[in-house]
Amino acid sequence: MLIILNGVKIDADIEKVNEEQKEFEVEFEVVGENNYNLYSALLANGKIEVDLPDFDLKYEGKVNNLTKSYRDTLNENTIVNISFKISEFTDEAPEWNAFTGLVATAVANWSRTRALAEILKKHNLMTTDEYETLISDIQKSDFEEMRKFITEGK
Repeated sequence: MLIILNGVKIDADIEKVNEEQKEFEVEFEVVGENNYNLYSALLANGKIEVDLPDFDLKYEGKVNNLTKSYRDTLNENTIVNISFKISEFTDEAPEWNAFTGLVATAVANWSRTRALAEILKKHNLMTTDEYETLISDIQKSDFEEMRKFITEGK
């Protein structure tokens, strides 16, 4: 079945997933490292013009769940399988990923830390200087452990 992405015609296996969201699963093969790189660049775009003539649909879409696989070394004769879901682009909140998770966690932890500081000050359990000194000491003593967890998950 034909799908046209940003004007590039692709003969692919296409399966409708969600008609309301104009979501489709797409799978096709290319041969060679050159085509692998060209299609990878095409599908890396945030927004993509989608034309599905067999479904009489044209819309602005986004690519999700992109996978590319091949065996052995990638060269001019390698067969590459490419699959992805494509759906209508919306201006809704961005998809959750590791970066948004990290930012959300950082903001939540910042708020919790500030709330605890206010409670400690309000009940005269610790001064602002004592609190900031304690945080500085913990950052210094736990830095390597935190770095290892963030970068390696250990």
